[in-house]
Amino acid sequence: MPRKTKKNKAKKSKLISSPQEICDAYKEDFNVCLAEINPEPLPGKVLLEPVTTLSSKSASAWKDKDVLPLAELLAGRIAIDGSG
Repeated sequence: MPRKTKKNKAKKSKLISSPQEICDAYKEDFNVCLAEINPEPLPGKVLLEPVTTLSSKSASAWKDKDVLPLAELLAGRIAIDGSG
């Protein structure tokens, strides 16, 4: 008999405006994203350099300085423009 899968409910996001609320959000959920939503599609060509840097190394060799540029570009983005 196949196992039944449990569906996780999505957490409701809340607006964070003060440093104390940021600290509280991290205490509640360390993986919370605090970036503001940017509805403008990110041009895919700006991802080329950071992705090339990461793809030239194995994932175990990545350092924060390698990943941070990509994380900063993607923070808050809801779409990537694949044209161009």
